[in-house]
Amino acid sequence: MNGGNNARQSAFFCVNCGGQLEFWPNQEFAVCPYCGTRYHVSALLGESNEVRLEKIRLQEFQAQSAANAVRMQNEYQMAQQAERMAEKAAVKAAHDKYRRGIASKLMPVFSISFILFWAFAFYSKWTLTGIIGVAISALFMLSWLLGMQIIKEKSRGMHVFAALMAFLLIPVFFISPKLFYDPQSSYEQPPENIVWSYLTLSYALPEPDKTYGDVSIDTDDTLQVDISDSTEGDFRAYRQKCIDSGYTIDADNDSTSYSAFNSQGYELIISYSSYNKELDITLYAPEELDTLEWPDSGLAVLLPVPNSDLGCIIWDSSDDFEVHAGNMTTEQFDEYVEQCKEKGFTLNSSKTETVYTAENSDGYTLCVDYNGFNIISIEISKMEDQLNLYDY
Repeated sequence: MNGGNNARQSAFFCVNCGGQLEFWPNQEFAVCPYCGTRYHVSALLGESNEVRLEKIRLQEFQAQSAANAVRMQNEYQMAQQAERMAEKAAVKAAHDKYRRGIASKLMPVFSISFILFWAFAFYSKWTLTGIIGVAISALFMLSWLLGMQIIKEKSRGMHVFAALMAFLLIPVFFISPKLFYDPQSSYEQPPENIVWSYLTLSYALPEPDKTYGDVSIDTDDTLQVDISDSTEGDFRAYRQKCIDSGYTIDADNDSTSYSAFNSQGYELIISYSSYNKELDITLYAPEELDTLEWPDSGLAVLLPVPNSDLGCIIWDSSDDFEVHAGNMTTEQFDEYVEQCKEKGFTLNSSKTETVYTAENSDGYTLCVDYNGFNIISIEISKMEDQLNLYDY
């Protein structure tokens, strides 16, 4: 014998043909490669019966171990397949539940709704806010696409995670304009130095100390100017300038706004925004009034005729009538309100120092408003027509 127990034997020869026999010690039989004669390896090696039986048991054990390994591998593969099938069934059940649930309806609504928000943000030059809004819309839409399995989820619950991220970004969206606001971003055109004398109505208004800003409206009847980088002190100084120039009639004053008329009927409104650091100046030219001829038909006949021969009719139709009457003091405003009450406009009434609203039993609604500078507006309309407008 040559080598150890596991070495291939090469010192044995076939008794029939003399060919060399090659075999492993743990083999049961050796076969001559030349003539096919079979030999018991145990006999060739001179092993005892006990050794031979032990080899047979070892071979049986090895065969059983191999069979057990194959069985365990098959069982493992079957368990893996069952687990995958259970996972697929659970995912399908979850997505079926999502399709039937309210989230599948709300996610597209949220996504489309936020398009309006981020479009407004970009329009207002709030770029970062707009980007956050786009992300929110995209996350809501992604959540819906994953939930509906239009896009396959790589892992379970991704649609829930996308929706959660969108909801977490909503507070950031609404807070971000305050955190990252740039005052110059609110201008469609960059602020510039305003040449006051070039403005159409500049003759009727004192020039502010600061003239760096933006002119929003400059027409024959309206002027609107925003002065940048202003302070409350700038507001108070300009308010005093306007008061000194005669804007004191029907004045309304508080800490950050002031409105009044001058003796020629120009209406001034100024306000200060500490948020934007802007001083807003608005001036309206006097309303042109002519001889007022009160109609003797239509809705006008339901109202008392005001004690004024100066005014203009704004609108006169079968369902709406509006007129502006001049030379009407606040006392005459109160007198006219009492006359309207005598005409039956007492239902659901509300009155302040300058506004009276009420309805009559025939379904008509009335609004009498003291506009200032001895001008009142009177409007009457059919209530059902107003409701129809709201329906649209």
